[in-house]
Amino acid sequence: MEQLPARNINHIWEIRQDLERVGYSIVDALDSKESMEIFLKTMKDIENVCPGWDQKDTTTWTEENILATNCGFVDYNNGLTHSDSVWTIRGHHNILTLFSNLYNCHRDNLIVSFDTLGIRYPPEIVDSELDPYQVDPHVDQRFENSFVEPYQAIYCITSSIDREDGGLVVYPYSHKLHGLELQKQLKTKPNIDFIVYPKQFFEYYPEIKPLKLSLIAGQVVLWDSRLLHSSLPISPDRNRNEIYSSENPMLFSRMVAYICYADKRKCNKDIIDKRVEAFKEGYGTNHMPLRPRFIKTHADEYPRSNSVKLSLVPIEETNNGCICS
Repeated sequence: MEQLPARNINHIWEIRQDLERVGYSIVDALDSKESMEIFLKTMKDIENVCPGWDQKDTTTWTEENILATNCGFVDYNNGLTHSDSVWTIRGHHNILTLFSNLYNCHRDNLIVSFDTLGIRYPPEIVDSELDPYQVDPHVDQRFENSFVEPYQAIYCITSSIDREDGGLVVYPYSHKLHGLELQKQLKTKPNIDFIVYPKQFFEYYPEIKPLKLSLIAGQVVLWDSRLLHSSLPISPDRNRNEIYSSENPMLFSRMVAYICYADKRKCNKDIIDKRVEAFKEGYGTNHMPLRPRFIKTHADEYPRSNSVKLSLVPIEETNNGCICS
């Protein structure tokens, strides 16, 4: 099937219809000028937390310097989870407007996951063994919860246009199959949030096909938390010789920020209190704002964002505190 068209950020009825019918939606969130500012700010933050890494010197693009895992996620053991660039994305007016409209709540009632970045280097200029990983088709929500928990989302810091560019793969309409009946059919363990679908799923449901999305910097991709999704690495076969002469070859990487919001009114006070403490201590989380799994980082050793200091003020005193607490 063809990819859905990108939606205007204010056309929330089209976005909702995409999510309900197909399971995902693409939204034009930031213009090219703002998206480039985000890119440059992210580069500065990576250099701050990874002293051995130089954005313009590709010989420094190593797994050790970027602290990346084998699947391209930046390790939580650095300050990027709470860096200025990531919090700038989380707190951007357009993105908050998008999610407050989606959940039909005031932005003061939004909370967000403390996720990390996803970075994949161009294989033409790094050791191909650094990023051989293809994320298998999976969902991040247990079968026992048949409703949408959060709408998951990524903000695209760089573009991934062609299939060879790698990036997000969705399986349209698969969210409609999520539930206990599918759990029985696939014989998966109970109460597991990260569920990799076995090959038998595609034998049972041959109509469910992968769709690699073509995305540009500044766009947000939303998907139903029950939607099957995966990702592809950047292919070394793509024709991207221009990266060698580029002033900033990182423009040819795949880089996204994971931004998963929920309505705080559905969150109990104990979780809210734990989230505030987690923020103070620099912890990261999984994709679930309402059911967070807290992940220890060393963010206190690195520059922290100045844009969310107000998040530690009682929520009734600030319009910024909602995102954290």
